[in-house]
Amino acid sequence: MNMLETTKGLAAKVQAITSDVLSRHIGRADVVKTTWLALVSGRPAFFLGSPGVDKTGTIQALARRIDGAVFYDAL
Repeated sequence: MNMLETTKGLAAKVQAITSDVLSRHIGRADVVKTTWLALVSGRPAFFLGSPGVDKTGTIQALARRIDGAVFYDAL
């Protein structure tokens, strides 16, 4: 499989995961996008905000959908 085909397949998977997570975590597109960027860049992400607005739940939902992903809560 060439790189273009691999990239297209990966993009479709990312979109499916994103849509699924956002259907259950309304208004958290900012957290989802930032999490994907952190995963792709290999850099950590820090989410600051009021307690109880579903930051952790959204990230955990993404982690559950990604094979081999491990959720690590530093705090």
